[in-house]
Amino acid sequence: MTSVVYSPPSKSSLMEFKASVNSNQISDDDPTLVIGWNDSLLEDILLRIQGNIVEIPIQEPDFVDIASPSDFKASIENHLRLVGGGRFENIIGPNTMDEYVNVMTRLSHIEYHPYIQAMRGHAGAPFACCAKIVDRRNAAPIVINRIPPPLPNLQVFT
Repeated sequence: MTSVVYSPPSKSSLMEFKASVNSNQISDDDPTLVIGWNDSLLEDILLRIQGNIVEIPIQEPDFVDIASPSDFKASIENHLRLVGGGRFENIIGPNTMDEYVNVMTRLSHIEYHPYIQAMRGHAGAPFACCAKIVDRRNAAPIVINRIPPPLPNLQVFT
């Protein structure tokens, strides 16, 4: 089995995030979502879709931009930000508990969308790994153990 490398948050986005919140804003009760994208997989599947090598007979949803991997990631992150506490690149938060629940629910809605499921089927692996930050001082993301969706759906975000 090949090991997959997911992109961690950039130092600049972590620094901007840490500077924007005080230590009282982030705890287990106010988690922040971090999405570690599989950049090479996204680039490969988007190139195959755009080159008509892979046909997806479903129109992409309004919230997804498939022009490039960075546009795809930003469109998903912005769609999550709408129900969360903010966005610093691939960091969504800080979130109240209600916002965090809404962000994770929306993440599941994205995962279940037929177009995203079709992309995932052709990609062969999940698009991203999810983690959370609960301590502003070290801002070290902790991997979230998301349960996979029921079959026949494929896991898009681990």
